[in-house]
Amino acid sequence: MGKHETPMSVNQSNELLDLVIERLEQEDYLTSDKLDDIIHESADSFVPVYYTDQLEGWRTMGCPEPEEIGVLEGALIFDLMARAIYETALEWLQAFASEVRETDTVEEVISAFRAVRESYGVSKGYENLAKAILT
Repeated sequence: MGKHETPMSVNQSNELLDLVIERLEQEDYLTSDKLDDIIHESADSFVPVYYTDQLEGWRTMGCPEPEEIGVLEGALIFDLMARAIYETALEWLQAFASEVRETDTVEEVISAFRAVRESYGVSKGYENLAKAILT
């Protein structure tokens, strides 16, 4: 599996990959639909439940403070942050999943995700994420 850019921190990337690996280890066989379900479940599980955790994830990805965005207030900004975190995680995982072949066994897929987990390096901030989500 190749290396794909992400606005997530290394810790966030590793946490997300751990969720996928844990879920894959529960499977006896794998289809593309099942892998897609695992990717969606992992991205969903990755999204923080509490506002303070969402805000921390948002900041870690290099996004502006909610006050800097301006027009949005209250719970709406947290809903948008949760959505942005989910979509970022999902898009990143789908990039890896697109490299999995139908003939790959569960063990091969787990091995590939573990290799990514072990080799994943520096993350980059993405200041325009908030603007992209809000426009």
